[in-house]
Amino acid sequence: MNRQSGNVFFIIFIGIALFAALGYAVSGSMRTGSNSGQTEKATMLATDIISYGNSIATAVKTMMVMNGCKETQITFEDNNGTSYKTVSGAYDYTNPNAPTDKSCHVFNPAGGGVTPRIMSQDATLKDSDVAAHNMAPKSWFGGYGKMNGVGTEAGSEGADLVLGIGFLKKEVCIEINNKLGIANPSGNPPTDTWASGRFQGIYSDSTNDFNTTATQGKKAFCGTGSGGDRYQYLQVLIAR
Repeated sequence: MNRQSGNVFFIIFIGIALFAALGYAVSGSMRTGSNSGQTEKATMLATDIISYGNSIATAVKTMMVMNGCKETQITFEDNNGTSYKTVSGAYDYTNPNAPTDKSCHVFNPAGGGVTPRIMSQDATLKDSDVAAHNMAPKSWFGGYGKMNGVGTEAGSEGADLVLGIGFLKKEVCIEINNKLGIANPSGNPPTDTWASGRFQGIYSDSTNDFNTTATQGKKAFCGTGSGGDRYQYLQVLIAR
């Protein structure tokens, strides 16, 4: 009788142990699945950002070759001739040098023919966080600044035409660099002082540049130059 009781208790103990092991395995699988899902989502968002940036870069090249647009004539106004991105008038991209036939308008069928769009909220910080910095949430910007190792480096001639989108989530920024083969030092996007001027046809001397080992000579990458939560994708449209 005692032996049988001992066997029963032993079987129950084994059952409890197996059940606990199964629960731990399922829990671990769920955690892994969740992390995998988040990474997959960040990768998809990164792909979308890179793809749209490339479409604008292609449009700029086409306008310069086919329409004879000069580097000072490119404009990021929308199809209605108003600013593509405006927050209380703070970010007006009207370029007075652009031809009136709109042949150098990135977002006009007569020019680049790119459809204006904003990016997914899943890729950026909350709208309230972005708008607080006088930026249009989920929107792109056209600016100028120096990307070291790209084009020349002296004075205003060293300022490149740069496309960007700011306030990206860190995980999206990291995936952008992973896809572009850019190093993320210590698991973080590259960081340097950077301030892009709003492009309205003039390339001023930019003293703020992006110059890190990871981004040297790169025409596209994601990094931060204005605080730890202000990650931005930057792409050179015209190297000068």
